[in-house]
Amino acid sequence: MPIAPKPKAKVWQHIPERNSSWSSYGKNTFNYHTKEWRSLRAEIIKEQPICVSCKAKGLVTLTKVIDHIIPVQEYKGSPLDKTNLQGLCKECDDIKRGQEVQSRYK
Repeated sequence: MPIAPKPKAKVWQHIPERNSSWSSYGKNTFNYHTKEWRSLRAEIIKEQPICVSCKAKGLVTLTKVIDHIIPVQEYKGSPLDKTNLQGLCKECDDIKRGQEVQSRYK
């Protein structure tokens, strides 16, 4: 009995809106998998190694998350604008994110 040929791999068409760092595709309009974001993230962590929220409370916790102070969907500038970025620990980021979600449903 003859063996059926293996199907060829799909060749995906390049869709610039999906691959660009600033597009309107989907709910979250920012692509965090770019070289620009990764290098900016590393730079912010070097500048702010301590969580800014914990530091304001007198605590010392390492930055693990780079947070957009004003969410990307609401901010009028570039998502790579350093003035809208801050270093947070995971716990403070979770709290801030929860507050943002709650405020949307009020």
